[in-house]
Amino acid sequence: MGPSARFRRNGMTRIIQALFIAGCSGPSSETANSPADGPVAADASPGDAQQPQPDGRPPDARLRFDARTYVDAPPPDPDPAPMTLALRTIELASNDLVYDALRGVLYASVPSSAGSSGNSIATIDPRSGLVVDSLMVGGEPRPLAISDDFSTLYVGLNSNNSVRRLDLATRNLEEPITFTPDPIEGATFAVKLAVMPGTPHTFVAVLSSQAFFDFAGAVIYDERQPRPLKWGDPTGGFAITFGEPGMLYAYDGQDTSFQFFELFVDPDGIRVGRTISNLFTGFGVSITFDHGQIFSSSGRVAIADSLALAGTYGAKGPVAIDPTGTIVSFLAATTLSASSPIALKRFQRDTFLPIDQLNLPTDVDASMGIRGLVQWSGDGLAFIAGSRTYLIDLKPR
Repeated sequence: MGPSARFRRNGMTRIIQALFIAGCSGPSSETANSPADGPVAADASPGDAQQPQPDGRPPDARLRFDARTYVDAPPPDPDPAPMTLALRTIELASNDLVYDALRGVLYASVPSSAGSSGNSIATIDPRSGLVVDSLMVGGEPRPLAISDDFSTLYVGLNSNNSVRRLDLATRNLEEPITFTPDPIEGATFAVKLAVMPGTPHTFVAVLSSQAFFDFAGAVIYDERQPRPLKWGDPTGGFAITFGEPGMLYAYDGQDTSFQFFELFVDPDGIRVGRTISNLFTGFGVSITFDHGQIFSSSGRVAIADSLALAGTYGAKGPVAIDPTGTIVSFLAATTLSASSPIALKRFQRDTFLPIDQLNLPTDVDASMGIRGLVQWSGDGLAFIAGSRTYLIDLKPR
């Protein structure tokens, strides 16, 4: 991207990146920006994106989800029981949260604004609600990522333009891995981190320019070494998730092209596969992959192999999937007002039908958005709002 184009986008990009980092859960522009014809592949007519899938399914066929193929669990309950919600508050300012299912704890990146406990990774026992450990990491920690075997934690350090790796078994914190400055964008920091499935010492860093807050590429690292082929599409995207090993998916919620990218990871780095516009729409949208599907905070869900729309949930906001893989939860505004109360809205995964809506107390400060939503048990979730971290406990009515 040339300097003139970069400056034209600069104002909008600063706003959108701030929304993405904050995990803004307010209403997106999904409805206003959704085209009548649905997703269209780049360099193709609308008809090209509507071809039948290889197995003969029509392009909009849903992937029928069966929990028995995902975990050792019973099939989805056709009539899940409504729940009640209790909220616990931890007086801890956090930037991001991840859950360690092996040890049963949450990790939170704590900013310098927290005072003496800042610039650290806090370990939270969600059962007791207590911070049981704190490890200083320095450098304004923001994004976190944990490997799927729960052996390794990564933290991006915004003021140090680097990432650090923590061995969760030994508690050994490695020296920072510093990002090479971009020849045009200059110094960069990580907006998003993700660990390759099955390979705990391989991760992707999505970078942003310190000077322009512009997308500055995505890089695959093995141990401490970057692979040579960087993904540097001029539009790019701050939202990214690994699919199956060797697959990445990214979404550009910075401008109205709303492009979705299929990316292949090979020994040289990242290569671009299919690019589709309007599969998802809306600014500041985040995405996550789970069992063959890509979920977005706009409420839309896509089938990963076909990049076809599977359906849309009736909610927009940070999304989490329960341990059985059968219930999808959103922390969503209850009205279109900017000061709207926030509710936990739960849906059956395979039918998209609502289960219940559980309103959060009105004293939860969601003015800067909800971020870091994670599910730490079948009846427990956690999130960040304002300068506090919250724990949700669900109980049958």
